[in-house]
Amino acid sequence: MTTIFCDLYISTDSLSDFEAEDLDIDAILRWTYVEDPKKRQQRIELANKLPILVPMLVFDPDNIWSQDIAAQLDRGASLQECLTEVFPIENPKSAQALIGKPLALLGEWSGDVLGLMLAIACVEVEALPATDAEWKIFSAFAQALHPCNSMLSGIVFRSLCSPSLTSSYEAILETVNGDPNRLSLINDYSSYLGRWYAVLFQSNGAGKTSANDKANSRLAVSDDDQEKGEALAKSRLKNFSVIQLLSQATRWESAVRQAATDAYAHATDPELKHWPALFEEPVVGGGFRVLSLTSASEVVTEYRKLDLDFNSALLEHAVWNTHFVVLRDMSGATRTVASLWIKGPEAGWYLLYDSDHRGHGGRYPYQEEVDALDNALKLFWEDKFQERLVALAQPREIVASDVVQKLEAPLYRRDVMEAVLTSLLPSSLVWI
Repeated sequence: MTTIFCDLYISTDSLSDFEAEDLDIDAILRWTYVEDPKKRQQRIELANKLPILVPMLVFDPDNIWSQDIAAQLDRGASLQECLTEVFPIENPKSAQALIGKPLALLGEWSGDVLGLMLAIACVEVEALPATDAEWKIFSAFAQALHPCNSMLSGIVFRSLCSPSLTSSYEAILETVNGDPNRLSLINDYSSYLGRWYAVLFQSNGAGKTSANDKANSRLAVSDDDQEKGEALAKSRLKNFSVIQLLSQATRWESAVRQAATDAYAHATDPELKHWPALFEEPVVGGGFRVLSLTSASEVVTEYRKLDLDFNSALLEHAVWNTHFVVLRDMSGATRTVASLWIKGPEAGWYLLYDSDHRGHGGRYPYQEEVDALDNALKLFWEDKFQERLVALAQPREIVASDVVQKLEAPLYRRDVMEAVLTSLLPSSLVWI
C-alpha cells in the first residue's frame, strides 16, 4: 500500500511571510480553505510551496494570469504544470527552481509575477540561482533590466547570470556606483537608439534626402519602422559587454540631459515656467501632506532634495502635460515627488495617472507613501475636481504641438545624435 502525505494546513512559515508582507491573512485563508477537498488541497500546497503566486491569486483574481492559474490548479494540475502552461517557461526544470522558494525570498516580485517568469525564461537552467544570496542578486538584476528573451535586455541579463551571478555582481558594482538599478539605463539607451533608427527609416520612406531634414522633425513612425529600428539597435549593441554598454549609456545619458536642458531653456511658452496648482489646498492623510508644485523652480528645488533628475521631469511636463506633487511628512520633510499625467476625456471623464513616483535617489515609494498619494488622487472622481482637470488639460492641448517641436524634435536631430552616438559606437557602425 502506498501512503501519500499531503499538507493539511498552510504552514506557519508561509503565514508569517504573508503577515510580514502586510497581506490580509483572513482573505488568504478564505481563498485557500474552500469547501471542495481536492481544490482545498491544491491551494494549500500552492500556499506552502509556491507562495509568490498567492498575492496575485487572492487579491487580483480577475487578471488573465490569475484566472489561468486558478483554472489549472482547480483541475488538479501540478505546481510545475501551472507555471509551464500559463507562463512563457518552456523548460519544466526552470519552473521547478521556483517551487519551494519562500515569499520572504521572492516577495519583492509579488506585484510583478509575470516579470519574474520572463526573467527565469531568459536563463538556462544551469545558470539559475542556487542560493538565497544568488536569488537576491538575480532579482536585483532582473528588476533593473526587466529582461525579455526577444530584446537586448534578455541578452544582457543572460550574460550577467552566466557563468556566475556573484562574479557578475562584483564586477559591475563599481560601474553602477553600488546601485544595480543603474542597469536600467541600458534599456533607455537601446530604446533611444531604436527610436532614432525608426525616425530615419520613416524619413527615408517619405523621400527626404537632406541629412538634417531626415531627422530634424518629430515624425510619427509606423509600427513597421519602429520594429525595424529596434531590431537594428539590438543588432548594433548585442556584442558589447555589460560594462561597455553601461559606459556608453552613461555618456549618452549625460549628452541627452544636456540636449533636454538646452531645449527647455530656449522655450518661450510661459506655461513651461509657471502653471496652475493641481490641488488648490494640501491633501492631508495617513501622516502625510500632498502639495502641488506650480513652477519650474519648485520642481528643481524638490527634485534636488531627493537627488533626482529634474531636467527629464520638466521635459515630460512640457511634452505630456504632467503636473507635480510633493509628499511631505508631518514634520515638513520631503519624502517623495510624483509626476501626474492628465488624460482624457475617456467615457466623459478626465483621468489622472501616476507617471512616476520616487523617493531619494530614485527609490520606489513605500506602501504608506503610495497609499497617501492614492488617497489624494481619489478626489478627482468628484465632480468639482473633474471640472478642475478639464480646466488644466485643455490649455495644454493648445500648446502641445508647438512644445513638441521645440523640445522633443532637437533630441532626434542628426547633429545631436551624431555628437552622442558616433563617439560611442565604433566607426564601422555606419549611419543609415
